[in-house]
Amino acid sequence: MNTSPSVSEVKRKFEQVLSLRQDIINVFHILDSKIKVLQEVYSNMVATHSHKEYVFGIDSFCFQNELIETDYINLKDIFRRIGGRSYCEYYNLYIMVQQYGTAEITDSKVKRSVNFTHNFPPYKHLDTKREYNIDVVRDMQDSITGCITELESHHQGRETSLQADREQSNLGLNIDNLVYTEMFRNTMLKAKIDMFYRYLDVFYNHHSKYYTRLLLKAKLHLGIVNEDILIKQFSQQSIDRSEIANLKSPGGKDSIGGVIKKEEDAQIKSYVQYDDMAESRQNVLSHIIASTGSDNSNGELNDDDSIQSHEHSIIDELDNDLDVFDNELKQKNIQVKLKSEKILEESELNSVSGTTECTFDSKSVGKRVLIDGYDSIGTISFVGPHNENKDPRVGVTLDTKVGRNNGTVRGHKYFECEAGYGILVVPYKVHFMDELGNS
Repeated sequence: MNTSPSVSEVKRKFEQVLSLRQDIINVFHILDSKIKVLQEVYSNMVATHSHKEYVFGIDSFCFQNELIETDYINLKDIFRRIGGRSYCEYYNLYIMVQQYGTAEITDSKVKRSVNFTHNFPPYKHLDTKREYNIDVVRDMQDSITGCITELESHHQGRETSLQADREQSNLGLNIDNLVYTEMFRNTMLKAKIDMFYRYLDVFYNHHSKYYTRLLLKAKLHLGIVNEDILIKQFSQQSIDRSEIANLKSPGGKDSIGGVIKKEEDAQIKSYVQYDDMAESRQNVLSHIIASTGSDNSNGELNDDDSIQSHEHSIIDELDNDLDVFDNELKQKNIQVKLKSEKILEESELNSVSGTTECTFDSKSVGKRVLIDGYDSIGTISFVGPHNENKDPRVGVTLDTKVGRNNGTVRGHKYFECEAGYGILVVPYKVHFMDELGNS
């Protein structure tokens, strides 16, 4: 038997839609943070490479930023449109329920109920750019379910009255036609209630589908940005942990790369007919999906227990490749240091560090620098040997919170700064600002 859902089921499904919507907002916050940093990097490059000879190269970076921003703007536009459609449907349904209660229900108690007397801002079909408040959608959904509850209570009262009239009819009163009329009116009321429930169920199916597809697109765009720009050093401290608690599940069995879940991975591959693709295209898509989790977006420092499983596999592959080239590198007096157990609060992830000559000394402390892979200007706060392997290191305090530590690495204090602003890097990654401006 196909029964209509209950109020509690409708509300549960609505909360699931809101959860999907929040996941999209969380991804947008991450993308927004990255785009802002890329814009800052572009501004810094324009400022430090003002000579006209650099325009050609900087213009290419500008175009790359424009592509990323254009896709992001389109994603946000789709998000706004889905929100507008949700408002439209809930608004129209509330008006329908409200009018039915006013016109068809004679019980004054039902008509006076607060659920039937709301006056929500109307949906404007011609105002396609308007953004609608999700809190108002929630209020409309609550009012609709409240109205339905009132109608169900009214229907139950009419059923009780019908049962009493039936008993009177069975006692010999000639009120059969009255009973049949009551049966018809009660059946119509019940059918109307069922229809309202089914409308709400359709809303859930449509909105969850729209938001799910948009979430996949947003996560893929995040993966593209991560893979294309390789900005693994971003820390998203500007995003509350509560906002991303359900977005990332480090090491979780249901996640791929920390953001894309297994079922989402399957959906994406189904949409693009992954099995029919050429191997080269399959590799591109796989790298993008893996890159969605390449950030340490929860703002915590890496350690041996928190490195995600996909990072382990990437590091293992790098270790194998580095072993192959180790002999060649040694001939150039470069000692390979990248090993998975060394990836902690330092910046050696996915880079080859070496014992090259250090051109920095104590006089370098306080000078302004840029660091390869870190999209922020910083100030040198430490120059000296690594506490464990004695290789030269430079400690930098960044202007923005995209670092990895507070100046202390693996329990050893190299310098002091606020958490998330410090990095400890090999010297060849560090470049004086004046050198970049004069190059």
